[in-house]
Amino acid sequence: MEWLKNLNLILRDYECIIAIISIFIAIIGIITGIIGAKQLSEVKKIRVNSKIKNSNINNNQTAESIQNTYTGVGVKDAEYIASKLIDEKTKHKPNIYTGTKPPENAEEGSIWIKIESDDEEQ
Repeated sequence: MEWLKNLNLILRDYECIIAIISIFIAIIGIITGIIGAKQLSEVKKIRVNSKIKNSNINNNQTAESIQNTYTGVGVKDAEYIASKLIDEKTKHKPNIYTGTKPPENAEEGSIWIKIESDDEEQ
């Protein structure tokens, strides 16, 4: 406990110097905060102004942007994904043909389902 009393005596002697240093650091912090806030507000204004000047968006693009915000995929993207998915899933499946005559140019492994016409039954 003796060392706490000694520390208290030392700090009491330098109390004025410590207070001045603390006030000086606080003033520097306030000035830095004000400058930083001013710079951030200027940057935000520049971003908004540049977005407004550079926007040549028509109604379709706006609607597509809104749709993409909610669905994440536009119509063109959905069509592309669907076609790729169908191609991938049906890549190794045989083609199926229907008709009264066998198909010309059918690939090996294709399936032909013969449809009998009324003419053939008689």
